[in-house]
Amino acid sequence: MIKKKFFPSRLATQTFAFLLFGFVLIQAAGLFIFNTYFTLSAGRASIAEVSAEVVRFTTLVKVVGIQDLPTIIRTLPKRGLKVSIASSPLENAQLLFATEPELLRTMVRDNPDQLSLSMPLADSRWLNISIYRAEHPWLFSGFIASIVVLTIAILMLCLWAVQRLAMPVEQLGVAAKRFGKDMNAPPMPTDGPIEVRELGEAFNEMQARLKRLITDRTQMLAAISHDLRTPITRLKLRAENIKDKVQYKKTVEDLNVMDQMIGSILAFARDYDQEEPMEKFDLNALVETLIAELIDLGYDVKSHLSIERLPFFGRLLPLKRAISNLIENSIKYGKNTEVSLSVTDAQVVIKIADEGPGIPENEKEKVFSPFYRVDPARSPDIVGTGLGLSVARDIIRSHGGEIVLKNKKPCGLVALVTLPLESE
Repeated sequence: MIKKKFFPSRLATQTFAFLLFGFVLIQAAGLFIFNTYFTLSAGRASIAEVSAEVVRFTTLVKVVGIQDLPTIIRTLPKRGLKVSIASSPLENAQLLFATEPELLRTMVRDNPDQLSLSMPLADSRWLNISIYRAEHPWLFSGFIASIVVLTIAILMLCLWAVQRLAMPVEQLGVAAKRFGKDMNAPPMPTDGPIEVRELGEAFNEMQARLKRLITDRTQMLAAISHDLRTPITRLKLRAENIKDKVQYKKTVEDLNVMDQMIGSILAFARDYDQEEPMEKFDLNALVETLIAELIDLGYDVKSHLSIERLPFFGRLLPLKRAISNLIENSIKYGKNTEVSLSVTDAQVVIKIADEGPGIPENEKEKVFSPFYRVDPARSPDIVGTGLGLSVARDIIRSHGGEIVLKNKKPCGLVALVTLPLESE
């Protein structure tokens, strides 16, 4: 649970987090080493230099006038020392009344880490000398500026590197999603490292093979259905010679069902032609047109379309066939059909409801299988091929959407169609 909640899920974010964590560790280690080295080097390693500085400043008091001494002390470099002129000596300082060089060197050597000296001046003031040691050397403005600049530069470099590494993976995801909706989608670019190029080439090859497979299957299905119409027509002519009226009626009905099934297959092959380009059209106007055509034919269909215009990017004719199949099924197997359209969470929701017998729970998925029909005894007077819902779901899914069937209380069925609102 902790991993799922706090660990980043995207490849780019994960890579950037790892790089950032490593960078922080390196910087922390560098600061620790720098501070340790500075602390050590400011003490024992510079005793000789500190001794020379103490001798220099105490000698300076003797050769420079008391008026010029403060100015000279401020301008001279102080290597490891803090030198100042004050009205009182330092607390717990050693008082210098003798300034022999050897004595001064001995005082520095005996107490290098806590050196504190005060020398009286002619004007009753004191020359105070103590060891200067930075408690936090990284607080120097120059050091902070360099760390900030270095951090920003490394972060920008890491961000660029991560984006460059993650871009091919994101392109693959976009290409796969686009191919699921449009068989004519262009191949994904094949650039970058060798592994990425090989992955792109493999995906493009798979896309081409799938396109050929679906195209060949659809063309073969259409060709077989078309060729079957000729013998069916001959059988209808031969059926005219059947003298038994009951057998004649049954034979003609069976042949009409076969002809209707073949017509549905041919219409599916024609409308589902993947060569049809994706285009932008008004989905609300498409649904309004379908409902108006059915009302003109005398069917009872009510609409609740609150959206004036709804731009949608897809294949117009297949989508028209899918929605038409759903509305016609509702009219055929139910009554008081109502169609509504709404937009929620970047999705289009088309709701088709009726007051028919509904569908048993155990058959809600089966009705989407080709040529499957619910028990004919439930609707003996209705002739169908069992392809309407199967074709509709294939088309809706090819647009990245889904169809869900729900029974309505006290009676009836609701078909919910969801389609993603995505730009070209």
